[in-house]
Amino acid sequence: MAFLQKVLSYIKVFFKSLLSRRTPSKGEENLYIKILLWAYGKSQDGFTRREMTEEFGLEGNIDSWVQKIFFSGTNSSRPIIGHFKSTEKNGENIDYFMLTDKGMSTAIDYIELKEARESSQKAIKIATWSFGVAITVGIFQIGIQIFC
Repeated sequence: MAFLQKVLSYIKVFFKSLLSRRTPSKGEENLYIKILLWAYGKSQDGFTRREMTEEFGLEGNIDSWVQKIFFSGTNSSRPIIGHFKSTEKNGENIDYFMLTDKGMSTAIDYIELKEARESSQKAIKIATWSFGVAITVGIFQIGIQIFC
C-alpha cells in the first residue's frame, strides 16, 4: 500500500508541474502588441496621434520608436498605421490614422495565434488529466491483482 501511495504522489507532482506551466498574461503584452490591438479596436473611426500619445504615455525615445515602427514605411514595406482622413475643428486641422492592410493582418494574425495558444493549453490540460486517470486506473488494477 505504501508503494501505491508513493507512486500516486509522484504522479501528482508530475501533473502539477505540467499544469502549472506559465504563459504570459494579458498584462504582460509588450508596447507593440498593446498599440496594435488598440489601433485595431479603433479601426472604424480612426484615431489621432494625440489620442495615441495620451493613451500610452508616449514621450522621448519611446515616441520616436513608435513613429519609426508604426508610421514609417521603408522602401520594401508599408507602414502599419497610415493616414485615414483629415478634419477641421475650430480652425485646427486634425489628422486621423488607422491600421493599414499590413497592420490589420498583423493584428488579426496575433489574435488568432493567441486563441490557438489558449485552445492548445486547454487541450493539454484535458490530455494530461486523461493520462493521469488512465495511469491511476492501471495502478489500481495492478494493485487489485496483486492483493486479491
